[in-house]
Amino acid sequence: SVPFGSKGDAMTSSENGNGTNKVQIQINIISDTMCPWCWVGKRNMEAALQLAPYIDAKVEWWPFFLDKNLPEDGKPVRDYYRDNYGNPSVGENMMPGLIAAGRRVGLDFETTFSKLAIYRPTIKSHRLIEYAKRQGKQNEMVEALFRMYYVEGKHLNSVEHLVETAEVVGLSGVKDYLESNEDENSVYEHAAHVKGTANGVPTFLLTRSDQPNSRPISFSGGQPTEAFLEVFEHLSEVS
Repeated sequence: SVPFGSKGDAMTSSENGNGTNKVQIQINIISDTMCPWCWVGKRNMEAALQLAPYIDAKVEWWPFFLDKNLPEDGKPVRDYYRDNYGNPSVGENMMPGLIAAGRRVGLDFETTFSKLAIYRPTIKSHRLIEYAKRQGKQNEMVEALFRMYYVEGKHLNSVEHLVETAEVVGLSGVKDYLESNEDENSVYEHAAHVKGTANGVPTFLLTRSDQPNSRPISFSGGQPTEAFLEVFEHLSEVS
């Protein structure tokens, strides 16, 4: 069961162009591109939206850094888990459950990601997500970055790899953007701000669009489709 926030005032459904009432909601997702559970959560959210035609969702991705101090040339995976979690085997112990969860939603974490030896910084990928947002392609960019990293094994801090991936979703001007420091400070500031909201990633914040100042319903982790459907139903009936 998902813990619900305050209900707030009475809200009404909006009507779409086809004359059918849909509940418009905002879903803000706090995520790091190096978090595989964020891709699992995205898949489950998308499956829930397919099963809830009465929901019209606008999705926005917010930055989070699991380790913003990773060196540019990366850190061995076992060292990362030792330094951040006190046990170098945390990643290995997590992998069977992650691989199984991925399979359930059609994602392959075994072929490439399970063999990853180095974790690299993600600031450039977060800046690219912000760049894509301004061109109306943020969600597509996030999906492409997940595939680039977890399936293709490319580097989240490689300008070359990021430019290639951005081209797939139709973004231009990415090389010059990434080679500058544009948006770097604002992305770090945004991540610092949302860290007070999220202890880990992914964290999903859901609100009715017709009451943007209401307290969002929040939950974390690779939540199953049923968890999203429960929240969607609550938001459609809230009064």
